[in-house]
Amino acid sequence: MNTQTNIVSQQVTNGSDNGIKIQNIQGQSFRGKVMLIKDPKRIKVAVTNQLGTAGELLTHLVQQSEAVAGINAGGFNGPSWGGSGGSPEGLTVHGGKLVYNDIGSKKAEELIGIDDQGKLVIGPMSANELAARHIQEAVTFFGPILVANGKPVVAGDGGVGIAPRTGIGQTADGTIILVVIDGRQPTWSWGATAPQLMNVFLQYHAVTAVNLDGGSSSEMVYQGKIINHLWDIFPERYVSTAFVVMPK
Repeated sequence: MNTQTNIVSQQVTNGSDNGIKIQNIQGQSFRGKVMLIKDPKRIKVAVTNQLGTAGELLTHLVQQSEAVAGINAGGFNGPSWGGSGGSPEGLTVHGGKLVYNDIGSKKAEELIGIDDQGKLVIGPMSANELAARHIQEAVTFFGPILVANGKPVVAGDGGVGIAPRTGIGQTADGTIILVVIDGRQPTWSWGATAPQLMNVFLQYHAVTAVNLDGGSSSEMVYQGKIINHLWDIFPERYVSTAFVVMPK
């Protein structure tokens, strides 16, 4: 692992749920949160109730799902990367069903998903392949892939600059790693590059990890509260999908 990131972690709380651990992390130019979920089958994709029309705030998605925690997930279509957040990019799978598809049945998109065994699966998949791969929850992601088969994937600076970041990964024992890095706040946290985010996952022994939608979307919610530092002048951004953690 590249140790130049010099990540320091600090336990925050186990809360009332001993299957979830939350830690503060700090690197040279960033601060953020890491959430560790022991049982990967607790992870679901939450989707806006107005798919194709309007997105929802992450706090609302978590609440409506009756989940205990969540992070923003896939990207969404909109003018100048804005818009209502109602139309996810590519494919969205929830509860084993394809609930949104804007690419047809044969085109393959980069997906990050959970199969019926609780394994985090990444790679190009078409709508026609989802059933054969036993995908239960999935979104199309912007990338890049950060870790594959336990090895670092990002070369150079990663090509995505410094920004607020959101990512998801998994360890060999199945533990899910959710990471949100604060950014664009000079007195708090500048943000992270793709290699820096990758190194966070490597420090937590991820065998698989990807970069999700970031920037204004980057957010982590636990027990109904936003627990990271949002950067925008607005409290939350409307998003179309989230990875949420269901009760045990």
